[in-house]
Amino acid sequence: MSFFDTLKKEWLRKFLDRRVREGVIRRLIGKWLQAGVWEKGQLSYPEDGTPQGGVISPLLSNIYLHEVLDCWYVEEVKPRMKGKTFLVRFADDFILGFDLPLRDSVQVRQSRELKAVFGMDRAISGQLFLGLNTSKPPFNDVRVRRAVAHAIDKNIIWQRVFFGLGGAATGPVSRYIGPQYNRSVTKYEYSPQRANQLLDEAGLARGAGGMRVRLRLAVDGSSADFTRIADIVREQLSEVGIELTVESFDFNTWFDRVYVRRDYDISTGRRLTGPDAIFAMHREFHSTNTQPAQRNYYLYRSAEVDQAIEAGLVETDPAKRLQAAHRLQDMIARDVPNIFLMDTPQPNAYRSVFQGLDNSPWGAVRLDEVWMTGP
Repeated sequence: MSFFDTLKKEWLRKFLDRRVREGVIRRLIGKWLQAGVWEKGQLSYPEDGTPQGGVISPLLSNIYLHEVLDCWYVEEVKPRMKGKTFLVRFADDFILGFDLPLRDSVQVRQSRELKAVFGMDRAISGQLFLGLNTSKPPFNDVRVRRAVAHAIDKNIIWQRVFFGLGGAATGPVSRYIGPQYNRSVTKYEYSPQRANQLLDEAGLARGAGGMRVRLRLAVDGSSADFTRIADIVREQLSEVGIELTVESFDFNTWFDRVYVRRDYDISTGRRLTGPDAIFAMHREFHSTNTQPAQRNYYLYRSAEVDQAIEAGLVETDPAKRLQAAHRLQDMIARDVPNIFLMDTPQPNAYRSVFQGLDNSPWGAVRLDEVWMTGP
């Protein structure tokens, strides 16, 4: 039994009423729908289905599925989802994809019907961070940036948001990328005392109520993880006298506010840190990438870092290129244009009946060699 054989003609006619009102075309479609089916020497006139072998069948089927599947997904499913989701359909075959937060992968791994795959061993690994707008006070002062880094307890985020999955980030490149990761970069251990000292040195004295400065945190509200992170960061920064107003937006509004207009103080962010670490750092931290809608929306500029990136990009000796990548990570970590929060693996989950699915470095899945072992 196939989709084309079970399509309800009554509903198809109702859908056609919304789209096709030309009498001649509708009469022609009516004749197609009334055509019989010749099978094993017998002629029958089924109540359901589209014409057997008819050239009109794919078109009618697409109209039907647009109404019962595509519109249902857009109007009923998508509004209920907190994370990102997509529908890909070709004729009567379709795939539904849903954002899988790391915290939910725990339940997925315990399921017999679903299989979770992580991309920790792949060349490209994700990272969550807070971008600091370095073009204006107070983050044009590296002491303030370092103070914020000391004021945030990443282990709390790791446990409360990610339930011990992934790991606290130390620099601009994820630990899961392999040898290109520099584990010896300058680190900022959680220390409210050191954060307060740096803020005092930067001239941000405590005022009424113990507050030093009021800042805005722009949150990409399409991610539940970012919302939870924002609540934790707001609480921790208040302990060192930084009052944080959390502004949550849908993705398009957040992108316009942060990437295009640069109207923010701190912003949530995510990145891929490979496959080549130097190329990834060029995209994120080179001063030529500070134009609207480009990745360096922190407006971070360092002639020294620019020069090191440019030299590293043209280095062909593998050993020297690796040294250049390690050196760059420490240079950027010392300048703290971002608060590097979490190194995250790339979790994908799918029904156990699928075979051949590959958890690619980009977090996407190739389907040309995928098959099913059951319904």
